[in-house]
Amino acid sequence: MNDRLDESLRKMAQADMDYVPQSFSDRIDQVLQELPQKRKKVFFPVKAAGIAAAVIGFLVLLPNLSMETAYAMSHIPVIGHFFEAVTFRSYEEQSEKKDITIQIPEIIGEDDTEGAQQVNAQVESYINELMQEFHEDMQEDNYLDVHVGYEVVTNTEKWFTLDVKAEIIMASYSNVRKYYHIYVPTGQVMELSDLFLEGFDYRQAISAEIKEQMIANMEKNPDLEYWLDGENIDEDFELIEENHNFYFNEDGKLVIPFDKYEVGPGSIGNQEFVLESAIIYDNLQYQP
Repeated sequence: MNDRLDESLRKMAQADMDYVPQSFSDRIDQVLQELPQKRKKVFFPVKAAGIAAAVIGFLVLLPNLSMETAYAMSHIPVIGHFFEAVTFRSYEEQSEKKDITIQIPEIIGEDDTEGAQQVNAQVESYINELMQEFHEDMQEDNYLDVHVGYEVVTNTEKWFTLDVKAEIIMASYSNVRKYYHIYVPTGQVMELSDLFLEGFDYRQAISAEIKEQMIANMEKNPDLEYWLDGENIDEDFELIEENHNFYFNEDGKLVIPFDKYEVGPGSIGNQEFVLESAIIYDNLQYQP
């Protein structure tokens, strides 16, 4: 039975080679060869050409977690022409006090660029850090509800941006997002500090516009509160970080997102500011 399943999966991957780079197909074969011989039955939903392959296998080893709770699946949604995001490894665990689902993405393309490799390594390291934190919380026997996934927010001829999202419920709820960017023409990884011409104080310019938008938003909505002007001195928003999260939206506008509690009380949730200042766009050396 196992041999027939392995052979079937190989044929599925080979049948969709127009969508899958050879390097990824080779990796599927490697995973299949490394699988243990005793496996539970797994049912694969069959979709249209969007699914290239699905494999059972090893996910991520965490201390004191059974291998029986881990599985690996691969499927490739056709989401762009230059790069694609793949759910190559997944993890699930459900119990009375725990509800955990984690998807670990990987970026692939026709060319195995250095930028894609760097992002894949960064994403895996980041999620492993999150999982270690979750594991420590599990050891304390706390209630834990965790969902880690991803979304491609930009996929154009110039930019590929992956948003890794973690929703965490313990004593409170938090939604943490981290963005990874590839400049498609060169295949290089980009951060906010790379976008602007040398000598331009982008942190000051962006922060000034965000503060203006905050004030305008609060004037329109009296129930909205941002941390400004000294009432919460330790938390007051002054200046964005050197490599703060960002992405370009479908209109080519630069968006600066903030996680919950970064610029205001938890009641306002996550916040995003779409930048409009001409001086910011005039000083971009990598256009959207």
